[in-house]
Amino acid sequence: MPGVQEKTGMKNLEEKRDIVLQAELEFARELAARLMPGPEPSAWIILMPILFIFHVFEKRKISKSRGDFTRHYLVNLKRGMRAAMALASGEKSLDMQALAREADIPEEYTSWNVALLNRLCKHYERLLEAQGDDFENLVRSAYFKKTDFEDEMKRLNSLEQDLNKALIPWMQEIEPDVAETIEEIGEHVRTIRKECANRIYDSWR
Repeated sequence: MPGVQEKTGMKNLEEKRDIVLQAELEFARELAARLMPGPEPSAWIILMPILFIFHVFEKRKISKSRGDFTRHYLVNLKRGMRAAMALASGEKSLDMQALAREADIPEEYTSWNVALLNRLCKHYERLLEAQGDDFENLVRSAYFKKTDFEDEMKRLNSLEQDLNKALIPWMQEIEPDVAETIEEIGEHVRTIRKECANRIYDSWR
């Protein structure tokens, strides 16, 4: 049964959740490093167009670190994981509208976040139902073909960018260059996820 420790060598739901979230943490750290090269970026506004918790501050008051970016990046992903865990464990499914409204964005943009959270939930549920003792094996179990995994990453990328671009008019009132930031983040996300797919599948024999 889901959520119950299975035979030796197999992971339960909580263990698989932790494995996936650790991989997402490493992804977020890599993204932050590419967006903000150098030990401590100064006067950099931390916008969260992937995590959808948009902490926007005046430039003269802000100097955010990679750690801040990474921490906020994971917020929306963890919401998707909460929904996936509820389904995988047989609990009542979560209200995705309510979950999306937890993000600190105007109500009119909630539908974009709902679409992304639904996709994240399906992706994470698939990983939670897979078998493996590390992230790479969970992915290969959930997506037997590399192209299947890459297609799923493309869908997630597209939904992320849809939300980010929808939010541009709201964020431009405070940060005029936000469109360029969103494009840069999108490019790095696509590159890192492509590298992730190559690492997982190209060494698989």
